[in-house]
Amino acid sequence: MYDTASGFNVHAELTELCAAAEEGRPARLPRLPFGYAEYARRERERAASGGGEAAAARWRARLHGLPPVHTVPLDRPRPQARTFRGAEVRTALPVGAAAALTGAARHHGTRPLLLFLAAWTALLHHHSGAEDLAVGLPVAGRDDPATRAMVGTFVNMRVLRADLSGDPDGTEVVRRTTAAVRAGEQFDIPFQSLVALLGAPRLPGVPPLYQLAFNHTPTDGLGPPVVSCEEDLLLDVAGTGIRLVYDAALFDRSTADTLLADYVRLLATLLDAPGTRLSALLPAAPRRAHLPATAPPPARTAPRDATEERVAAAWRAVLGTGAVDVHEDFFAAGGHSLQALRLLARLAPGREDGPTLRTFFADPTVAGLATTLKGTLAL
Repeated sequence: MYDTASGFNVHAELTELCAAAEEGRPARLPRLPFGYAEYARRERERAASGGGEAAAARWRARLHGLPPVHTVPLDRPRPQARTFRGAEVRTALPVGAAAALTGAARHHGTRPLLLFLAAWTALLHHHSGAEDLAVGLPVAGRDDPATRAMVGTFVNMRVLRADLSGDPDGTEVVRRTTAAVRAGEQFDIPFQSLVALLGAPRLPGVPPLYQLAFNHTPTDGLGPPVVSCEEDLLLDVAGTGIRLVYDAALFDRSTADTLLADYVRLLATLLDAPGTRLSALLPAAPRRAHLPATAPPPARTAPRDATEERVAAAWRAVLGTGAVDVHEDFFAAGGHSLQALRLLARLAPGREDGPTLRTFFADPTVAGLATTLKGTLAL
């Protein structure tokens, strides 16, 4: 398992290996001062040290009182379990806006990506009315030059807390956005550790800490259309291409079209007239009714036999939860892939014929895992 940057490293090394074999010479591969395992060990040590404690204290203060869920109006009630069913709409950055980006970034003393991000937070405020917003930002996690040529998982999600209070003008929105991003860069911490550290409320079907995200790649190429999503809304900017990825269980295509069109208009105003107040960057958004945060919960199904009870006990131990519904999705309940591995290890320690991550991902529920266990292990 490795991140996107690692994919480029793998491609470059394979290309060099093939070229060296063809030319009959030794391959010229990067010399790494240490490997990924050593990197992981150092990160664990850092998290356990005073530096990790300082980062934890900083994030506790930074995210104290953060709203657990955004208030962008949904088209449908949020289901109890996340479906991860996504869709997207795309557009291209207008020629005039693309030309203005460099000059605007220079004017504000910041980077173009922060102008895109500032406009995104302004749009979310426009449609939700919220002055306190959480936005997830993927970061490369390769600040140490020794990691640039490594293959592994370095990417991390960082939570940006956007302050849109007081009807600031565009210049002030950019300044606040830049300051918030820089503050986060000084105190990095693994996202899963942050979730556990803050003990944030876990609402049914709601991703923890943030549900709105932003991603920026300086080069063109948005890639193929997506069919899944991790967040409610993700604005993805690649060069001059822009797409809005949305949770199809929550939003209609028409809403996504409106949000993306509004974003392009708002960005153009931010670039051309940065003194415009937030309230005037776009015409007033039509008010859509706020739907209930989640759909009515279905009846909970308790474990029905000894195998399901065994899986439920391991589930509770790994996630630290109470009563378990045998049809609840492990990841919707707050689990992640490392916890899934721990769950499987508890159920089949030292067994090579036990359930795998692939089979678990196909049906990540107590009932599904119990069925797999019955078919593979003599319990």
